[in-house]
Amino acid sequence: RYFFHTQDKETGESTTYSLSDLPSLAIGNTVLAAERGDPVAIHNLAVLMYAEIVNPGEYSEEAVTVLLEGLARRDHALATYNLGVMAENRGEKILAARRYAEAKVLEKNAGSDSE
Repeated sequence: RYFFHTQDKETGESTTYSLSDLPSLAIGNTVLAAERGDPVAIHNLAVLMYAEIVNPGEYSEEAVTVLLEGLARRDHALATYNLGVMAENRGEKILAARRYAEAKVLEKNAGSDSE
């Protein structure tokens, strides 16, 4: 159920990471930064919750979705993409495709902002 990954923009290759070895200090810092409203930390916290690294055995798709949707409303491309992953995992192919397309546009727009 791990969905944290990176994609090389030049080659398009994706790398999926296992999050099971994160030290507790990093988790604590992530939670504190998320509480301060840091969007990267909020996304990382959602990933940690999804992977049951935070609150093991107490997975709540609703809690993860709330975090990711809040970021998606703020045009956070990776959160939007991961909402697509969650939809696809539930078998909701149309919703997943829509989220993936939205994420692609957000990522493209973010790239054009830095040019």
